[in-house]
Amino acid sequence: REGWEPAGAPTLGAAAWDHFSAVCFLTAREIHDALGGTVPIGLISSNWGGTPVQAWERNTGTLYNSMIAPFALGPMALTGVTWYQGEANVGSASYYHQAFPAMITGWRAAFASPTLWFGFVQIAGYGYSHPFGHQQCEQDHSWAAGDLRQAQLAALALPNVGFSTAVDTGDWSNIHPPDKQNPSRRLAMQALVQVYGKKIPEADFPVYAKSSAKSTSGGVAVTVAVKGSLTGEPIRLTATAPQAAVQSTTLGEPGSVPRNECVTMLGYPRLPCDCGYPYIYGKLPNGTALFLNASASVGADGTSIELVAAAPDGFEATASSYGRASWPMTLFFSEKGGNPLVPWYANFSTTNPWDPPALAADMRVPAVAALLFF
Repeated sequence: REGWEPAGAPTLGAAAWDHFSAVCFLTAREIHDALGGTVPIGLISSNWGGTPVQAWERNTGTLYNSMIAPFALGPMALTGVTWYQGEANVGSASYYHQAFPAMITGWRAAFASPTLWFGFVQIAGYGYSHPFGHQQCEQDHSWAAGDLRQAQLAALALPNVGFSTAVDTGDWSNIHPPDKQNPSRRLAMQALVQVYGKKIPEADFPVYAKSSAKSTSGGVAVTVAVKGSLTGEPIRLTATAPQAAVQSTTLGEPGSVPRNECVTMLGYPRLPCDCGYPYIYGKLPNGTALFLNASASVGADGTSIELVAAAPDGFEATASSYGRASWPMTLFFSEKGGNPLVPWYANFSTTNPWDPPALAADMRVPAVAALLFF
């Protein structure tokens, strides 16, 4: 049994940061400072790297039973939980889409807190499309990473759930990206809005709202409406990237892959399937399925995205995607706060941002997980 200790270098693991979750501490510090240092915050870091969501499901998960259930005896009173996991479930987005919200609901029941705040971080950009060291990226693996990010958003269907994303702050060659500050800052703002009632327009993430398609001369155009993840209202966009989205992935160390550029590995060719460029999906009159590379721009209203692609005669558009890849380019951001437009895959009847397409294969890669109680 461990007692409470003041936060400090010895507690966190000093420069190696090997005793405590960085996202846990940094999120809490942001909240503490924003509240003027007047609200005491206690942290419990209960985590195990490289684990799938199944291990944390109530009653059936081995890590839930050993690392979460003891806190539910009583139960301990919590203000919120922060979740940093998902990499181990890349390739099983359809399962995660169901299991993740169910896990949250189960934890809330265990802690007798039906609206316990739950905040999660979307998995970071990383080279998932090269799981076996191949120089040519593999489309299925790349899409699988994007689809897992989208499946994570299914938790937003529950009340009092917030999120952050590391899609624009990752490291192509390191599944443990060093930039935990930006995802933590974003997550803290969501908690400040949802738990503490603060008014922070910069906390909102632009997410998919709805879309429609029309034929053009020699092509097809798709209009995607965008809304705020917290407000549900239209949110203004810009193509100007903030510093966090363009700095080096290793925060200045020589030889690192730059963020927000279509690269797969230094010295390798640039491969669009790794980079999440916008696509328009559809079919020809004979039933042949196609996906078309599309150009993208902010719509005239400032709150939508326009996708345009050349298309063969008779092409019928059925869906669109943006950033559906292992190392997606983040092209658009919220005007207030600079939060990245959250990637999507959606057909034209979809009005929420979290339904992933079914995958033919179930592919596995390593993962990390970090939990925060406060």
